[in-house]
Amino acid sequence: MRSEQVIINGGVPLKGKISIQGSKNASLPILASTALFEGEVVLHNVPDLVDIRAMLSILEYLGARYTFEKGCVRLDCKGIQNKEVPEEYTNRLRASSLLLGPLLGRYKECQVGMPGGCKIGVRPLDIHFSGFKKLGALVDGVESGLVHIRAQDLKGEFTLDMPSVGATENLIMAAVFGTERVVLRNYAKEPEVMDLIHFLQSGGAKISFEEDHGDLVIEGVKTLHGTTYQVQPDRIEAGTYCCAALATKGDVTLAGVNPKSLSSLLEKLRTMGGGVDTGDDWIRVYYRGDFIGTTVKTAVYPGFPTDLQPQIGVLMTQAKSASHLTEDVFDHRFRYIDELLRLNGEAKVEGRTAYIEPSHLSGCRVEGYDLRGTASMIMAGLCSSGVTHVSGLRHLYRGYEAFIEKLQHLGADIAYL
Repeated sequence: MRSEQVIINGGVPLKGKISIQGSKNASLPILASTALFEGEVVLHNVPDLVDIRAMLSILEYLGARYTFEKGCVRLDCKGIQNKEVPEEYTNRLRASSLLLGPLLGRYKECQVGMPGGCKIGVRPLDIHFSGFKKLGALVDGVESGLVHIRAQDLKGEFTLDMPSVGATENLIMAAVFGTERVVLRNYAKEPEVMDLIHFLQSGGAKISFEEDHGDLVIEGVKTLHGTTYQVQPDRIEAGTYCCAALATKGDVTLAGVNPKSLSSLLEKLRTMGGGVDTGDDWIRVYYRGDFIGTTVKTAVYPGFPTDLQPQIGVLMTQAKSASHLTEDVFDHRFRYIDELLRLNGEAKVEGRTAYIEPSHLSGCRVEGYDLRGTASMIMAGLCSSGVTHVSGLRHLYRGYEAFIEKLQHLGADIAYL
């Protein structure tokens, strides 16, 4: 059983080089989409996370066979059945909702339990349902905790009210076997969505972009063949270490990462006065002296990622001037601020904006309440004076494969309890 707590002796600059894991947020939709494939799928660079294991357990329940070893998943989905997926499986992770698209696309009908995941705000499936309906599906709604959707074929055009990542991914997967083309507008353009598209294309899916309007076009095929695919690096894990390096006045190089996917974060770090160097597949972040506060507003890609909001919030406490941090994606993502106050942080939240002042953080007992919030509390402990105990590590294991071990490699005085 994994530890629920860590103890940190703060004030040690992080220094050294680490490699970045495969992307959690790309692996999950890719794994869900394997339900569309008749042949064997081999995925490389898949992180060993609680959420990944939960998705694999659902696929196994449906009839898939798999092995998972050293970042490589081999999946055979020929035996998948269109069974009802109960809440006892789906309430383990938010990404379980991504099974709606592939099961609907393959079997013309699906019944999937309502998803679980972090409590960071209201994340309804309204845009998913609107898209399914607009493209010709019957959405029977939620009954006894199950979402029931039917469609003989999907066709037509749909403009998303907002570029929802999950809705975009679900609609793409549902349309892969259609007899007529489907056009999506105002769709999500996150790197993880593009990774799903590239994976489906590698199995024979016909997905393209119209140059004039940038519309996403899916033209149905009869089957998807087996394929081998490398999942992209995890930009959120990389961004977390970037913030931690600067907050601890350190010097960290990240290998196996795409700097372009983190351009909004790296731009902010440079604006604050941090040192940032990049190459084709590496990033170096280093302390160059006192840095200043800044203003950040989260947004859909290519804007600042909401999944890096708590991390940069902690970093802002170490600046020499005030910062403003506005959350425009999820409405309950500031819960970590309460814990930051316990660490002697100077911050207040008004509506969707946190006002963060330069703070001398002092260690104490704090708790993480969600995935990124827990990572930010560990990061806060790293740049606090004295000893910090952080509990709630069960959330951390959902998205970081070896977070504590990598911090230890970088010199952090941190240990499991």
